[in-house]
Amino acid sequence: MATKTKIRQVRESLGLSQVEVAAKAGVSLTTVFKVESGQHVTHRTKCKIARALGVPINEVLDDSPLASGR
Repeated sequence: MATKTKIRQVRESLGLSQVEVAAKAGVSLTTVFKVESGQHVTHRTKCKIARALGVPINEVLDDSPLASGR
């Protein structure tokens, strides 16, 4: 499963908006939109977003399975 899909799924399962994730991660709303649209962002940015969602980065990277219950 693609990173963009995993991040969106985790965000939605937590009931968070893109605006809320952006604020928690310290990134712009545009950046969160880019991640969820599959556009290129740095690994560091993906780490910030994963941290804001409370999940390990390896859980949201391409080809890694989501933890059960997500």
